[in-house]
Amino acid sequence: MLERWLNGGTSMLKLAIDGGAVAVVRQSSGVACSAAIPLPTLPDESLLVRALQLADAAHAQFQEETAVLSLSPQDEQFWLWMRPDADDVMQLCRSLETLLNQRDVWLSLLTRHTKAPVPAPLNLSTLAFLQGERHA
Repeated sequence: MLERWLNGGTSMLKLAIDGGAVAVVRQSSGVACSAAIPLPTLPDESLLVRALQLADAAHAQFQEETAVLSLSPQDEQFWLWMRPDADDVMQLCRSLETLLNQRDVWLSLLTRHTKAPVPAPLNLSTLAFLQGERHA
């Protein structure tokens, strides 16, 4: 499919991969890939601050290999963008793999931040009381 798109004339290819939107865009400097981070809720200000902190740390550690984080005004989702690269099908596959791996990491980091608090575990004596005396 990627090779057909590269050989065709359309400027954008939209895909859904592992539950998230992916776009491949033909640009004058090469082919750029982007992927939405499918969070369960729209980002609020605290999540935006956390994401910007993580983006800064990721860029400091991995430099050019890091996808650029953006917040789309159209769908209010976080998107990751890889820098444009050669329009070669193998290079495009490698770029997509790198992008999707980064998206999965971002999703786990940002989802962990947005999860509801888990109730504290029950005391063992409370569990014994709930089960009856014969199980104590």
